[in-house]
Amino acid sequence: MNYFLYLFFNYLLVGVVYSAIIYYLLLGERKFALRILLALILAWTVSYLIKSIFYFPRPYLALGLEPLYSHPSDGSFPSAHTATTFAVAFTVFRRHKKLGFNLLVLSGLVAAARVVYDYHFWIDIAGGLLLAKLIDSWQSS
Repeated sequence: MNYFLYLFFNYLLVGVVYSAIIYYLLLGERKFALRILLALILAWTVSYLIKSIFYFPRPYLALGLEPLYSHPSDGSFPSAHTATTFAVAFTVFRRHKKLGFNLLVLSGLVAAARVVYDYHFWIDIAGGLLLAKLIDSWQSS
């Protein structure tokens, strides 16, 4: 059961959030879909640049726990899952409040699951959220 929940929160919900790109492409809003994709790529790239410069161990490593699912032992700060899903959600929220709000809720569930399953500390989530908001602010200026 834990394994199913892990897959649900960490992959299925992430896929649902990312599918906003496909949704807007199908609506014929190519420019907006590209804007969402840009937010996702920026969030992912900057997250991994930060991780490569500043290494902070993941909770399961720092606390000597066995991870539920095999995971690379790269740095935990900031959470790339959080940064990318919230970057997509913030971008959508600026144009379509209702869908954006739903994506924000799903992104929050993904972020919480990353902590529950010992892949991130809350500070990693906060860092990912801050990065997503900075990207959103940059895109809206």
